[in-house]
Amino acid sequence: MAVHRRWRLARLLPLLLPLLLLEWTGLVGIDYGSHWDEQATISGARASIEQGGTLLPFSYTWPSMAYWLAMAAVVPDAQAIPMSMGAPVHDLKGRLLAALATHAYLLRLRALFLSVSVFAVVWVYLLVLCWRRSWVQALLAASLLALSWEVAYHLRFAVPDGVMMQWAALTLLLLVTGELRRPHGWPWLIGAALTAGFTVSTKYSAWPLVLPVLAAVWLAEDGAGSERRFRRVLGTGLVAIGGYLLITPGTLMQPVLFLVDVRWQIHHYASGHGVYTVAAGPPHLARQLLYLSAVLFSRNAVIAAALFALAVAGAVALWHESRRLALLVLAFPVTYVLYLACQRVMIVRNLLVVAPWLAVLAAIGAAALTARLPGRALKAGAAVALVAAMGFNAVQLVQAAHSIEVRGTDAAIGELEAYVRERPSTHFFVTAQVASRIPGGAAALGANIVSDPASADAAVFNALEGLPKDTPANSFRLLQRWFGPQEINLDYYPDWTGNDHIVVMSMTRARRLGVRLQ
Repeated sequence: MAVHRRWRLARLLPLLLPLLLLEWTGLVGIDYGSHWDEQATISGARASIEQGGTLLPFSYTWPSMAYWLAMAAVVPDAQAIPMSMGAPVHDLKGRLLAALATHAYLLRLRALFLSVSVFAVVWVYLLVLCWRRSWVQALLAASLLALSWEVAYHLRFAVPDGVMMQWAALTLLLLVTGELRRPHGWPWLIGAALTAGFTVSTKYSAWPLVLPVLAAVWLAEDGAGSERRFRRVLGTGLVAIGGYLLITPGTLMQPVLFLVDVRWQIHHYASGHGVYTVAAGPPHLARQLLYLSAVLFSRNAVIAAALFALAVAGAVALWHESRRLALLVLAFPVTYVLYLACQRVMIVRNLLVVAPWLAVLAAIGAAALTARLPGRALKAGAAVALVAAMGFNAVQLVQAAHSIEVRGTDAAIGELEAYVRERPSTHFFVTAQVASRIPGGAAALGANIVSDPASADAAVFNALEGLPKDTPANSFRLLQRWFGPQEINLDYYPDWTGNDHIVVMSMTRARRLGVRLQ
């Protein structure tokens, strides 16, 4: 028994590889600049302190999970004030408000959001390990999630999306475990209802997550009558509501303010948000599917598409294995994506929550397809391809973190020079602002630099200098390349002002968008 127990513990060790890499690279790049929505997170804590310590955020554009994290991040400042300054009680408010405005607090807040969000990798690993009885599949699922650059850079942001993904992944773990253990899975489904409530209390848009939990409760007792099933569904629903209210009590305590803010948020997503406005319905759905299939899992579109294809194969394999379980697993991502497609705002961080589902399905799909391959050679080749893909993603993750670490230096100029010289047949036009940053001027980049934009194949310019303010977001391969800190995907966030970046864009697209080239 002792040997068996040690073996079970040893199966958890592979999890440390992707988990620690995600946490480490996240912390290396934690000081990435500014984010336009982080002040919305901090504002709740500021309002609480201004109101004399009332534990309500006085804002419900988001539910209150982010608010509690913002309050937790100020605890070290609250503890340090009396010890280091001997501050009287009446002066604590001013000192805490000052602490909220410091850069140290902001970095601590980001690190807290990151450290909570990375637990999604833990839940995905445990789910696949317990469900499929394979640490190899579990490691693949965890690596798909942890080594995704799209997932990684979003987790640094002190906004709710990464935390919502973490709670949703835990809900998936409890949901599947409860279904696999029926008719004795009732406690697990209660836990799933509670964490589903926590997820909705992180972002309201997660409400579809409650549906498969209630469906699992209804189906849990095949021989039970409708009345008994209804009572259990009702009770489970109350647990989910209780979990939500535990985190966001302001729903009941400040109902007018809550309704005003939620109504504004509904109108906001239905009407549009600047360059993130898309046509609702099929056009929005198509853009979401393009992001999920060709961007989410890798910075290389071919690798991303191949990994997404594995997720599709996993969904098909699961359907053939158990239609009931497949419906419970697929209900949330399908419903959620369709719900978002009905809106006119597309900000890809909203899609982060479905990443754990796709990672789990991809691991199942990889195992199913590999099992069908004839011969050991093909099986080994498939394994090598997956390892190579994960290795590529890991390298990209480390390089992106390092690029943030050295932001503000001339590293971007060296990268641009190498890029231009590797493409001697491409003619580049370099704007004066970029040329002023290059020792020796633009001509020092190579003989393929031209002075007339009309004869250029591509334009090189500073993003904040050249991209028009109305440049549409969510454009697949909007830019050929960009240099500088890799803290965000500029194809999907073209109005990002956290840093300036040197970007390369095809001249055809630059003319069509009206890029300012001087």
